Amino acid sequence: MKKVLLSTLLLVFSNQAISDEIKYLPSERELALTKILLSDDLLSYMDGGETAFGDFYKKDKRFDYSFETDAEEILKTYDQNEIRGDKKYKGKNIFVSGIVEKISSDFKDEPVVSFKSKEKYTVNKVQASFRPDELDKVVDLNKGQKISLLCVGGGEVAGSPVLKDCYFFDKKDEEKLIKEAVDEYMQQINKLVEDDVSNVPEQLREVVFASAVFYKATGGLNACKTEVNEKCFNASTKSLTKEKHRKIAKENG
Repeated sequence: MKKVLLSTLLLVFSNQAISDEIKYLPSERELALTKILLSDDLLSYMDGGETAFGDFYKKDKRFDYSFETDAEEILKTYDQNEIRGDKKYKGKNIFVSGIVEKISSDFKDEPVVSFKSKEKYTVNKVQASFRPDELDKVVDLNKGQKISLLCVGGGEVAGSPVLKDCYFFDKKDEEKLIKEAVDEYMQQINKLVEDDVSNVPEQLREVVFASAVFYKATGGLNACKTEVNEKCFNASTKSLTKEKHRKIAKENG
């Protein structure tokens, strides 16, 4: 999908207030467009790219992590400067991936996974401990397996970076989370149709407004002859300019 980020659309009316008193009833086609834009923006957020509503998404526990990295990068950062490593990772929610080198138990007999490093002669390894409800999944792990986890940075212990409260997470989970969140956000947005403006978060009302601007600027998504989908959405973006965005936004302001 060609990305037309919400942040780009919002630039044209960034100084406009979205008041609780402003009533706007989006059409079904505009709602379908809103869903596409939200999905696009959330995917960008989870991939560490540009996003319109990063602060809004961070309040959603489903997306409460700071950034994506890998175990090799964490180890490299701490090896170069522990203070820098703590500033970057400690206490942060991190989406981390790596290859399992060792599966063992700590002094509390709780499982710990050590990640493989490209540095063959280093004794320091990134080590991950897990939430209690993830232990059955640890049992099924094998050396050499690539895994992705959501963890909290725990600093460094005896030279090895520590990740704690980890749970398993992969791209399929990401797609599921995005769909789940967008469906929930759309339920809130549908309150606009019910004329319940004040109970729709301002950020979601801005998304709807951005959709309205985009919808009008593309002649009502003229490439979408029947249903609104990603293919015709992409086709509708080709003739747009920032000047046209601003003109339509001003007319709607």
